[in-house]
Amino acid sequence: MMNTDGESNEANNSLRMSLRERPRKLHAERKLRERCDELKFLDDFDPEKSNREKRKLKRKGSQQNSRSLYDEYGRIRHNGLDVCDCMNEDCPGCWFECENCGSTKCGLQCRVNRKFFYESIAFDGKDAIIKNKHFPSK
Repeated sequence: MMNTDGESNEANNSLRMSLRERPRKLHAERKLRERCDELKFLDDFDPEKSNREKRKLKRKGSQQNSRSLYDEYGRIRHNGLDVCDCMNEDCPGCWFECENCGSTKCGLQCRVNRKFFYESIAFDGKDAIIKNKHFPSK
């Protein structure tokens, strides 16, 4: 039940307005959909065959083939060994986890497709020098 006549009139008016506006909205939405369907924008577009994707693949291929000394898994290319950057063959990984690949064998820079070797490690205050046994001789 309604308390006053004013409240019931307001409720009826808002209901009438929404019923009047509903067909207009539906008609406008239908017209908009029809116009969008007429455009047929990007119907035949295939992102895998686009020029941008071709350039990206070409750039990736040239980066990997540009004489990187480590492969895409962080192993040495010429012998396939997975050696830590501390140059100890038996080391399971003594560095913090790499942000790029998640390995604990990457030193200061990730080994994935890296283009250089560490030739040696020299300790300050000691005469000890660790030389890289896996460094390819030219």
